[in-house]
Amino acid sequence: MATEIRKNKEGLYQLRSSVNEELLHDEEWITESAAKRILIVNRFYEFMEEVIKIDGDFPVGYEVDDAVVGGKKKGLAFILECYEDEETCDRKISDRYIAIKRQYKLNL
Repeated sequence: MATEIRKNKEGLYQLRSSVNEELLHDEEWITESAAKRILIVNRFYEFMEEVIKIDGDFPVGYEVDDAVVGGKKKGLAFILECYEDEETCDRKISDRYIAIKRQYKLNL
């Protein structure tokens, strides 16, 4: 999802979804620091989803011995399933990310 950033005369910001124009924060206008925090958190969640996809899907989608490996993408399926229940989605993704970090001894 792309983010549209607007700035007013007072130096405050709005972050909106470029898909549906929905504000990505509760207040009408926010500080630069708050805007950066939202963008960083959103990127971190994207990173966690990519980690889950790599763990669940590998080697599907990668070229191995000059051939692209096909098959079901279990990591992507897990993420899509999580989004079916928005109330628990963030917790499920975070828990899976933490389990992968431990499994591979990632110091991230």
